[in-house]
Amino acid sequence: MQNKLLKIINIFITFTICLSLLPINTAKAAATPPTTSEVYQTTPPGIAMKDFVSKADTYKDGTVNSAKLFEAGNTTYDNSTDIYQLLSSDGGQEQTSSFWGKVSSDDGGSSSVNNYFDLSKPQVISAWLYMGDKSAYSGSSDDTAKGLPDGLAFVLQDDTRGTQAIATSANEGKTAFGEGLGVWGVASSSDNTLSNFVDPSLGAIQNSWALEFDTLQNSSPAASGSNYDDYFDGLTYSGVKIAKGQHMAWDYPANVGINQNNTSANMGVNPNDSGNTYYGKNNNWGNIFTGYKNHYYYGLNHRDVIHSMYLTGYTSDSATNVYNSWHHFKLSYTPPAAGSTLAKMSYIFNDKTYDGTLKSYLDYDKKTNVTVDISKFMRDGNTKVRWGFTASTGSQSSSPSTFAVIMQQMPNVANIETTTKLYDLSQYDADDNLGREIKDLDKRPVSITAATKDPDYNVANGDKLRLDYNLNYISGFEGTGSDITTNITLPSNVDFSPDEDNNIGQIIYSGFSDESKNRTVPISATSLTSDNKVALTLDALNSENENIKIELFGTADAQTTPTTVKGQHASYQSLHFLDDIMSPSFIINDRLQLTTNDNLDLGTIQTGNESNNQVNLNLAMNYLNSSSFDTKGVTLYTKVDDKTATKTTISTADGKTSYDIANDIANSTQFSADYLGTGTHKITVYAIDSMNRVSQSITYQVKVEGKQLKLDVDPNYSFKNINKVAPDGYVKRKGHWKVSVISSDTPWTLTANGTELTLENDASQVIGPMFYRDKNGNDFSMLNQDILIAQDLSSDSKTTDVSGSWANDKGILLHDDQDNMAGKYQGKIHWSLIDSV
Repeated sequence: MQNKLLKIINIFITFTICLSLLPINTAKAAATPPTTSEVYQTTPPGIAMKDFVSKADTYKDGTVNSAKLFEAGNTTYDNSTDIYQLLSSDGGQEQTSSFWGKVSSDDGGSSSVNNYFDLSKPQVISAWLYMGDKSAYSGSSDDTAKGLPDGLAFVLQDDTRGTQAIATSANEGKTAFGEGLGVWGVASSSDNTLSNFVDPSLGAIQNSWALEFDTLQNSSPAASGSNYDDYFDGLTYSGVKIAKGQHMAWDYPANVGINQNNTSANMGVNPNDSGNTYYGKNNNWGNIFTGYKNHYYYGLNHRDVIHSMYLTGYTSDSATNVYNSWHHFKLSYTPPAAGSTLAKMSYIFNDKTYDGTLKSYLDYDKKTNVTVDISKFMRDGNTKVRWGFTASTGSQSSSPSTFAVIMQQMPNVANIETTTKLYDLSQYDADDNLGREIKDLDKRPVSITAATKDPDYNVANGDKLRLDYNLNYISGFEGTGSDITTNITLPSNVDFSPDEDNNIGQIIYSGFSDESKNRTVPISATSLTSDNKVALTLDALNSENENIKIELFGTADAQTTPTTVKGQHASYQSLHFLDDIMSPSFIINDRLQLTTNDNLDLGTIQTGNESNNQVNLNLAMNYLNSSSFDTKGVTLYTKVDDKTATKTTISTADGKTSYDIANDIANSTQFSADYLGTGTHKITVYAIDSMNRVSQSITYQVKVEGKQLKLDVDPNYSFKNINKVAPDGYVKRKGHWKVSVISSDTPWTLTANGTELTLENDASQVIGPMFYRDKNGNDFSMLNQDILIAQDLSSDSKTTDVSGSWANDKGILLHDDQDNMAGKYQGKIHWSLIDSV
């Protein structure tokens, strides 16, 4: 980056000399990269690190740890938050450093701090990284510029050296500089001759997992007499470099390396198939590197590489200001399923801007759901391992630069999962419940054009919406340390007008051991600021499973459709916890309309009246802004009173802008008096299209008069299970039998007869017969004869619950006084309902 700037300045100077006699041009030269002081004085928000991290001042061989903590308000830099500096531009060519989450053993057990990484629980690391002001590339992005530091690494480890763990030369035990980045092992600091081969993994931080931020391409052997390990980025697979340019990748540093005696034609390591971390080459490499055939060189396996990144310098060529010197990094860990050691890691880089606003999902570097075997770095099954950062420089093409870290989330201080969700409260989910989740358009796997027709990302104009912001406390010994200051920018094209109580939402607190803290707090419209933001102060979170849920209610409100609504930034800030999140992006599409020409009071119809015994609903459908229907059809739902709605598909194969709905489509718009039954009824209709857009409901009322007689029986009744023989000589009913008579303008009589029950696969095995026991205890066999069950002498309109009057030992029962063969027995009841007595 600096080289580019100097070139621009030179051109500008030449230009002004040539035009020295003309009026001075007011254009300015490009700004030079900011100094370390300027970068440190312009820090993004971070949390205090002093009490929660540790470092060794020196390593086992006496090498000085270059890491330095600059607390907020440092007299040199006046920085606003704690900064851990790993490398320094004036610290010399060979530097190595590390810092780790503090655990109680670091100060002899006198501290209660246990800032470890718990492999048995979900964990999050969030940090801002500064990796100097030097340009990443001078030419091809497959390679890097020279004169860069070697890089840094995020590390999980359970090395017995604790805070003194650092990469060393395997055969000498000396602290290693350069491409090892403080975590990868090197074979030797002085001698890699063929007679002195040593496995590099022995020099790594033991019991470890590392994610490297490699800023310098190490892919050529060093000159004789210097560090011979300068080929970590030189391995290829199918003729292509495994690691291109500045990159991120991971592996197990202490995993065994091997000596491969392959010829140059077979140089190739599949990073996904390989079980090894380091690959050594002997004198067969002499065909490529003439003069170095008496030495071993080592390549490093790279898993799940993100290639050709911009780690050093600004976040992009166009973002050349001090605020873009900091790069955000976040790692999310999901523990293994029970009985497994395979966990998931997801890591992202440059995902948000200085103010915390997340960039588009397609605009930052990421690897998701990477599989990691935790058994490779757990010592004796311990799930509580150290986390931290290491860094180093010193390779032959390197030069020092300032590297620094600001923490936003540390895993066991306050580990909080934050999520946002959007629900359309006017649409139905897969279980036919109102409230369908709308997916985030920003993370779509399809083009924006395809997404406009995908119901997953669409709502209808005018739909009721709910935005959820969730904070769930996973783990941590310290908690947030203070209330959580929350600022939410509301999305555009959503009307958040307050309800009758002047509220726009609510905060739901749950999972607190103190029941008084579990409550729902309304969000007043007074929380809205003039710039369309909601400012809230949330209670502190301190214990596992404590949850805060913010619900904001609005209405989709677009002037034109389709309209894409971008996600908006929400920030959480407390003493020990910081995070940023975006609301889901989505599309507002045209609204589906259902209209009628009928009066909603359909009047009165009568049973038995041929000229007035049914109603027809005259319905039409279109879209509010005259959009055309797709060819996938529309489903019409009709619901009578409290019955389950019926569904009928209306063809839209010709894709018109409006449809008259025929009133003979599977009777979905035609209702007879006999079907409805006497009384007053409500008929509700609504439509849902292929994109899940729901029309408004239309509810009619109709009154049915006339004679009616109807039996309502649940055919799935049964008797209780018995063990060989019923103890009372009869078998009682199982559960509540539904037997009801719906009548109007007629008396009635209900009788029944029943068969014996026979074994399912052997009709010779019989239980029974069934019999009816009246309220006075008289028994009447139902075998081959009709028995009076109930009757009504009146002509009133009513529903009579016949079986509801049966006591447990009354009504229809099953005779049984003998041993029975095990199995399932079946029989039948024949009901007769007549309109007389």
